[in-house]
Amino acid sequence: TEYTRQVAAFVNPAGPVITDLDYVSATSIDYTSSFYDGSYSCQTFVPSADGLLTGVWVLASEYNLTTSVDLEVSICRAPGGQPDLSSSPMAVESYDIASTELTWCSVVFSNPPYLLGGTSYAIVYYSDTSDFNARNKIYYSQDAGDLYPDGSRWYYNGSTYSEYADTDFLFRTRMIFGTRTYTAPSNTDTVYT
Repeated sequence: TEYTRQVAAFVNPAGPVITDLDYVSATSIDYTSSFYDGSYSCQTFVPSADGLLTGVWVLASEYNLTTSVDLEVSICRAPGGQPDLSSSPMAVESYDIASTELTWCSVVFSNPPYLLGGTSYAIVYYSDTSDFNARNKIYYSQDAGDLYPDGSRWYYNGSTYSEYADTDFLFRTRMIFGTRTYTAPSNTDTVYT
């Protein structure tokens, strides 16, 4: 299945087995957050143990394939549960969503950051455009209640943070627990069934 193939893409043959943390379910989609004006959307989360964050999955789509820009996904610290965008991100990757349909985007970090269990971090979403028609859309749940109580959805307009404590972006994290070293998979296109 597609899920199996994507999970296999994260396998580190020389390292421990990867644990998939499914924090929220794609069955609870209520709303989208569009951004295109230099603003940031964030989702805070707390890892259950120390380890390398090798990637995240985000439920997203593009508004318009003709004018779209890549989605930038980064990881930053979130002291006290609030994203800290004033310091350098711990990891950054760009992702071409390439679909106007709802899509699980598997973002792999080329230099996975080492995260501490029980510490708050933020997944940060950004699109470098001021064109409304080039915006990206990230999906979140509102009517279903607080699906992930260890984090919140945040918005940052460049000067002010706004927290939406009872809503969460639909996301997954991918971590290798208990190690500080990472060897990239030799063949991420291999299908394991």
